[in-house]
Amino acid sequence: MSMYEPKEDIFSILSAITVEGLTITVYQQRPEADMSLPCYIFSVANNTPEYDLEGEIAFQDGEINIDIFGNDSTETTSLLKALETGMIEQGFQMSFSGEIPDPDGFSHVSTRFYFIY
Repeated sequence: MSMYEPKEDIFSILSAITVEGLTITVYQQRPEADMSLPCYIFSVANNTPEYDLEGEIAFQDGEINIDIFGNDSTETTSLLKALETGMIEQGFQMSFSGEIPDPDGFSHVSTRFYFIY
């Protein structure tokens, strides 16, 4: 088995999530200027292969960080619900979710999902 790189899959999953009345932008990292709201920003926090006795990858343990930014808490709550549903449907499980104060005044929720591949 070769190492699984989840970035493309995560981008596709996030891009497919819909919330009525909203156009959601997906970023792999937070833009330095002109961030379009609402949005998901993701990164691969951990992607560790576990090897068998023959030195082959037996499975991978991974975590994906996904930050949600919206104009207000109602918007980020809708985005969070849609995100959790979309990720679970693709085999990822949420291990953390919390509100983060944002210096720019946005509503910000940070999440973490894990997978075993």
